[in-house]
Amino acid sequence: MPPETGLLIDNDKCVGCQACVKACPFAALSMKDKKAVVAAAACNLCGACVPVCKFSAMRIVRPEAAAGAPSPVDLAAWKGVWVFGEQVDGVLQRVVYELIGKGRELADQLGEPLTVLVPGHGMDAACQALLEYPVDHVLQVDDPALEHYAAEPYAAVMSDLISARRPAVVLAGATSIGRAFLARVAVAVRTGLTADCTGLDITPERELLQTRPAFGGNIMASILCRRHRPQMATVRHKVLPEAAKAPRWALASIPKAPPETTAYPFSTIPAAQSSPTCSP
Repeated sequence: MPPETGLLIDNDKCVGCQACVKACPFAALSMKDKKAVVAAAACNLCGACVPVCKFSAMRIVRPEAAAGAPSPVDLAAWKGVWVFGEQVDGVLQRVVYELIGKGRELADQLGEPLTVLVPGHGMDAACQALLEYPVDHVLQVDDPALEHYAAEPYAAVMSDLISARRPAVVLAGATSIGRAFLARVAVAVRTGLTADCTGLDITPERELLQTRPAFGGNIMASILCRRHRPQMATVRHKVLPEAAKAPRWALASIPKAPPETTAYPFSTIPAAQSSPTCSP
């Protein structure tokens, strides 16, 4: 017999508090004999009821998980946390420093490195300054074609680097730039993207737990990307504190290293090498 799927309710744990009934935005839950019951036809497995149950009486088993569907990628081969170093007119945006703080926390939980990817032109000083923060690597993609933001070359560069280097997590600010091009990247690398997150954490299964408002802010949705990599999210500006300066490298100056060199945390990659489509 195939395993049960959908929203499953443990009647032994359910105390009839009705918290789940109030949380359901689709009126799919009701009470019967002082126990919660679900109308399967109305439930779309949004998950709003699961976190409000203080007695852990509810869980969701999705069909693909029950069937044991294999991941299309080798999940173990994807490691590290990347932050998109958004810049405007050569100035890194404040949301980058917010993401560095959260990215450091996530990377430490995973035991993996934190990298800031900075596309642009003439960004050497800004990239050098990033090393004053708790990052492991700064990856600069330098080309005149990237001096000012344009969706197609930026998306091409990031897509190619993601495919080549396989980060497990990619974060960007939910800004006009981040929203405009990161969706293109997600499509190109065949993964999911959670937009406008207000919270990020790592689960015991080493997955990125992405929290964002849904249904006009009436509920908070918790989202996982279990079968694809990288796990991608944009994060709203000013919902996270900025990282404090805490350099992880004591070198006074970091020489530029070719992409194949891992001796230094700072690398400059010609854009044409990363993606021929963005060459001027």
